[in-house]
Formats: sequence, C-alpha cells, structure tokens
Amino acid sequence: WCWICHLKTSRGTLAVSLVERKKQNNMKKIFILTILSIISLSCCKDDDADSKINITIPVGSIVGKIDGVETFFNTEAHATLDTIPWTFGRDAVKLSIKGKKNSNNNSENILIWFFVTPVREIDEGTYPDLNKQIYHYVEFNNLWNGNLYNYGSNRYVDEFYSSKSTIVRIDSLVQGVFNGNVGIGAGAEGIQQPPLYHKITDGQFNVKIMN
Repeated sequence: WCWICHLKTSRGTLAVSLVERKKQNNMKKIFILTILSIISLSCCKDDDADSKINITIPVGSIVGKIDGVETFFNTEAHATLDTIPWTFGRDAVKLSIKGKKNSNNNSENILIWFFVTPVREIDEGTYPDLNKQIYHYVEFNNLWNGNLYNYGSNRYVDEFYSSKSTIVRIDSLVQGVFNGNVGIGAGAEGIQQPPLYHKITDGQFNVKIMN
C-alpha cells in the first residue's frame, strides 16, 4: 500500500468534488436568476398593460364616439357615489357618472353607472366583474325626431347589448374608459322607428365626485 499514491488520489477526488459542487452552485444561481427574470418581466407586462390606459381629457369631461362620431357630454359632467336601499333589507352602493351635450332640457345625455351589494367599495378595475359582483351599465338618451329615447347596455339577454368600463382612478375624481353597444326596447315601426342600437367606442370620463 502506497500512502503517497493514496494521497494523490484523495487530492484528485477532492478537486473533482469541488469542481462539481461549484458547477451545481452556478446552476442554482442561474436557475434563481432565471426565475427572478421571469417574475420581473411579468410585473413589467402588468405595468405596461395598466399604462396603456391614458386619460387625455380634462377634468369635467365625458367623451365617446357614438356610431363613429366623437361626442362630448361636458355640460354638468360629474359623478355621485350613493348608498341606496335595496332588496331584503340590504343597501347597495351606486357610482353614477353623467353628463349632457348642452344645457337644453331635451339634451342628449349619457349615464355610466356601477352597482354593488352588499355595501362595499367600488375600486379601480374593469367592470362588470362577476368575481367582485360589481355590475356596470351605460345609458344613452338619444334625441330622435324631437324626442329622447333611452338606450341601455347589459339589460338584455343578447350579449350584443353589452358594455365595459375600466376605472383607473377613484378618489375625489373618477377617471376611466368605456365602450359597448346600447339598445332600445320595442318601439314604433316604419319611419317612426328610431335606430335599434348605437355603438359607443373610445369613451373616456374624467369627472369630480360631487358628494
């Protein structure tokens, strides 16, 4: 038995073991860095998605394209946040955003509202949201042949008549975007029949909450 040979062999085995351990440590570091990079990219994508919503109108404004025509509802544009009685002894919270085209009594006007029961906060997010049970509706009162006709979204079984809004800020101001199709119920026929629906796109609101 040669102790010198044994010593050389032990040293060689130890060196190989250290190299292997170093490789394993490097692989662990690479794995951890990869996971962190994926998390970082995911967070950046979420931030980018939020930053895509850019409110470009001043405070006191509501705008949307009605059938492709940009329409402003800046007269008396504001929001209210109310607690209202609801069924089975429960209350509900209603956030209403409204404005008119002009100061005439029969002015075309728009109402964007959010609703939740039982009482809790309506926060930033995209609505309707069935998980939060926060509902959303758009009403558009359109002037046709001298009369106002009420059009609404999310009130019919047909998914065509649906709308969506995203609140990006809510404190003393409420800011966000909206779009959808609003329809009218059964009415007159022939030349007396108003349009059955209107398409709203590129909607924005930026108004003060008045209460």
